[in-house]
Parts: sequence; C-alpha cells; structure tokens
Amino acid sequence: MIPAAPMKALREIESMKINGSSRLLTADWVLPVSGPPIEDAAVLISDHIDWVGKLSDLPANVRQTLAKRTNSYGHALITPGLINLHAHLDYSHLHGVDCNSALFTWMRNLLKNSSSWSPEDFAASALYGAKKAAEAGTTFIVDSSFTGNSAQALAETGLRAIVGLELFGSSEVHADSIWQQWLSKYEKLNEVNKARARGLITLTVAPHAPYTVAPALWRQAKNWCAKNNLKLTAHIAESSQEYEWIKAGNTELDEYLAFVRSLYAAGSQSLKDYDYLKDVRDTSWRARGGSPVTHLADSDLLDKNTLAVHLVHASTDDLGILQKAGATVAHCPRSNSRLRNGRARIENFVSASLPFAFGTDSLASVDDLDLRAEIRAALLIHRAANPDFQFTDDDALKACTLTAARILDRQHEVGTLEPEKKADICIFSLERATRNPVSALFHESATVQDVFVNGVQIVRNGVASRI
Repeated sequence: MIPAAPMKALREIESMKINGSSRLLTADWVLPVSGPPIEDAAVLISDHIDWVGKLSDLPANVRQTLAKRTNSYGHALITPGLINLHAHLDYSHLHGVDCNSALFTWMRNLLKNSSSWSPEDFAASALYGAKKAAEAGTTFIVDSSFTGNSAQALAETGLRAIVGLELFGSSEVHADSIWQQWLSKYEKLNEVNKARARGLITLTVAPHAPYTVAPALWRQAKNWCAKNNLKLTAHIAESSQEYEWIKAGNTELDEYLAFVRSLYAAGSQSLKDYDYLKDVRDTSWRARGGSPVTHLADSDLLDKNTLAVHLVHASTDDLGILQKAGATVAHCPRSNSRLRNGRARIENFVSASLPFAFGTDSLASVDDLDLRAEIRAALLIHRAANPDFQFTDDDALKACTLTAARILDRQHEVGTLEPEKKADICIFSLERATRNPVSALFHESATVQDVFVNGVQIVRNGVASRI
C-alpha cells in the first residue's frame, strides 16, 4: 500500500464552512495518494477540496446539511483526476486508419489522410478526442497540437490542459523569421484561449523533434519557455531512424522529409499556413555523431522545462545528461510498441533518478486514451522484458497523479486529494466490494462514472456532459 503520510487539514471539521457550491462525495474507498487508502470515506468539495476523511468523522449536522448535495457512490473508488502527459487530439478522427505500419510509413499515412482537412475538421477531431480522454478519467492533459484547435476542444470539454502548439522549421538561416510566424500564431490563439478557458488551459511551444527543428529555432523556443516559466514538450529519441539520422544519417528519414516537402508543394490544405515547411531540406546538423540527446545538450537546448516524449533510444549517459539538466519524461509504451520503435527502459529512468510519468499518445497510434490501459501495457511489456522489474500498482497510481503533477510543476494544485487543492476528481465504479482498492483500479472492472474539474462535473455516468 502507499505509505502513510499526514493529511493536510487546513480547517477543522468543527469550523467547516458549507456554501452553495459544496458537494459531498462518498464511496467505499478514497485513494488520496498523499496517504493510504481510506475506507468508507468522503470528500467534501466546492471548486477546491475542503475535506477528506472517513465519513463517520463528519459531524451529523454537516451530513444533514449536505444530504441533498451528496453523491453516494457505494462500491467505488474516489481518486485524483488522472494526468496524461502526451497526446495529439488533433488526429483523433484517424483512429484505426493505420494500425500496422512502422513510424515513418505511419506518419506518411497520417499526413496523407489529414492533408485535405479544414480547420473545422481538425476542431471536430480534437473535440472527439478530448471527450474520450475525459471519459477515461483524465482531468489534465498535455497535448501537442499542429493546428492549435485542441485548445478550444479542451475548453469545451472542461479539461485542464497544457497545449503545446507544434513548431517546425529546419532552416538555421531563417530561424528568426520562422519563430516570429510561430509567435504570431501563438498570440492570436492565446487571446482566444484567455476568453474561453477560465484559466484551465495554458498554451506553450512544442518543437516537433530534433530532425524537424533546427537548433537555432529550438533555442528560440527554449529561451521563450524559460522567460515565461512554461514547459517545452518535444518528441526526443523516439525511433532508431532518428538516432541514426543524428549520428550518421538515415535514408528512410531523409525520404520522409522529402515527402513532407512534396506534400507542401502539392498545396496541402492543412499545410497552407506553414510556408516554412518548404525549408525542411536544410538539415545541416544531420550526421554529426552522437545521439539525439547529446545533439540537444551540445547545442544547450535542454533544461528543467524540457518534457521529453518517448525517449526510447537513449543510453545511460543520455539519461544522466537529461537528469542533470532537470528534464523529465513522458512514457508512451503502447505507441512505442505499435509503431515498432522499441521499449523505453523505465528501470533505467528510475536508476538515473529521471522523473517520468505516462502519456497515451494519439488515437491514431493507440486504441484509446485510457491511462490505466497504458499502465497495464507498461507493466506487461516491462515485466516480460525484465522479470526483475519492480513497478507496483501503488507506483502506477502515484505516477499518473502526483508524479505527473510534479513534472508539470502543478503539485500545489492537483495530483492528490488534499484540502485546498483543486477539485479535480474521478470516481471509478466497481462491480463488487474490494479489499485491494489500488489493484482494483488497474486490474478489476473499475469503470469511470463521474469526473470533476475545479468542482465542475464534466463526465456524468461515463459520458462527457459539460458541452
């Protein structure tokens, strides 16, 4: 079980203030993460968490006052909302389009199938994905968005999010002008975002990968994030082709980049606003030796804001470099497997003291946006490859809640059920009573019933309901 830790009680039960937005949630189990599971428990919420503990500890007058504002879930688990560190909601409508190809063939098919999409098509696709994420128990998601449309989708769904507007550009010479184009698009989106997201959504930059972003352009992104105290999310060391391309060159990746140029030249609808993609041929940093991680480190492009996605092809030395820089990792085992990129050795992350948590990647490369399914896959993949691998259900729960919140520097707001934190909460219904609530979350028929973000119910009886 998760080791005991003192629960923060910022107001005594006797002086508890009940207001018009107060709601009491009760269930067989509350999993606060900051301490051990609590049986026959309750959580009192408004827009934040007011109290967590055993239901019997609540005075009778408080329970009576809240009788009509009590959700009694019975055989259920109340947990912090789950935090998904990597997705691409833009491509959700490409679910199942290509389930067999390796990464760069898959990426070609992805671009072919979306190249004629309008902004409205991307918006509808992102909204579909956002709803699926909420219905899987997610309350906070880090999304990489080619168009920026996922910010609107997430706002409509009521999720908390960091949206990385993707950055591409392989011209060292024109890095400044490409950055200004990106910044102009960001500023327009951010103005709209402020008006609709009620503080739930933060926009940042997402340099796509070392093979599509010139070091001079990546440096602009890194410095901007440092100035604005924002996370920078990027695909790093995802594939063997990327590793080889950085080290000595790779024909398959060169052909993929040529394909992107040809798609732009053909007048792709979805690429028409991205004229800098024509410069993708300028790859002067290719084949200089080293790994993707050392390439970034040698160019001084890593820091504490770096969220490295995938990190499959990274040596022990690479992990040490990332740890020293203060970087963190989003681990996406199902996408890594489906796209034939290999296994990111999370036992090495642990040995290197490199913080990591889980991301689902997109519905174009996985079957669903369920973090619990991602974790089950991780347990199977890593235990099969390394029978001595130790990563328990308690570790998994902490990873997709508190650890993920720490990676995003949001642990003071979310990640545990403690007084004064945001009321980002998920309720999982159980078919029967359990004595092992954390294991039941991952291995029994625990289904998402209700989800709250900032105390607002966004999923009701398993269906996204806020729109």
